[in-house]
Amino acid sequence: GENIENLLKEKNIDLRAVNLIASVDVKSDEEAILSLKQFLNCDIRFFTRDEIATIEDKYEGSEFVKKSIGVSAVSEPVIELAGGNIIVKKIKRDGMTLAIGEIS
Repeated sequence: GENIENLLKEKNIDLRAVNLIASVDVKSDEEAILSLKQFLNCDIRFFTRDEIATIEDKYEGSEFVKKSIGVSAVSEPVIELAGGNIIVKKIKRDGMTLAIGEIS
């Protein structure tokens, strides 16, 4: 949680403003994501690889990620799938990749 807290501070986003975490279904039992949900006290939504595959080409992807989980990008496409707009592009930090979006 601390990494996320620092990152949000850097971007001038209040922790309480976070109301959804979105990711890919293969990560649905990942401890880091589940503890982040607790930390931020927000909803969590997982999208299937098929859903992500329909729009992944719009985003900068990684062959490594594609080989690992079957889609080349997650953090940015799931924002679109959740109905949001990307306000902070993909950031890689401490083995984690995230992007921040805003749902209007």
